[in-house]
Amino acid sequence: REGNGQHLHFTFEVIDGQYKGRKLFDRLNLINDNQAAVDNAKRALGAICRAVGVPKPRNNLELHNKPLVAVVKVELDKKDGKTERNVIKKYKPVSDQSANVGFAGTPAATPSANPPAAAAPAASSAPPWAKK
Repeated sequence: REGNGQHLHFTFEVIDGQYKGRKLFDRLNLINDNQAAVDNAKRALGAICRAVGVPKPRNNLELHNKPLVAVVKVELDKKDGKTERNVIKKYKPVSDQSANVGFAGTPAATPSANPPAAAAPAASSAPPWAKK
C-alpha cells in the first residue's frame, strides 16, 4: 500500500481432474515492512521451488510451466467474513502422493507466465473453485 514493497504474483492453472482449467493465485510479499509477511513469502517460494525441482532459480521464468501439487483450503474473507476464497496452504511435488491426504481431488497446477487479473470473488453457495 505504501509503495515500498515488492511482491511476486503466481497464477496457477489446474491441469487435471474435475477443476481442469481453473486458476489459483498466490502473491508473495518478498520485500515488505512486515517481517512476518516476508518470512511467509520466503517459505512459500522455497516450497514452490522444491516442488518444481528448481531449488535456486535465477529468475521467476525458471518456475513457469512446471507442474506441482497445490493443497488448497477454502476460507472466509477476513474483511467481510462472508465471501469464500481459495487459499493455497502447501506446495508439493507431483510425485509426492502424501500431498493428497485430507483433500480429495487436490489439483495439480503450473505457474503461468501471465500475472493474475484483479477480480472480486463471487459470493454463492458453490465453493470458489467450482464457480465459472
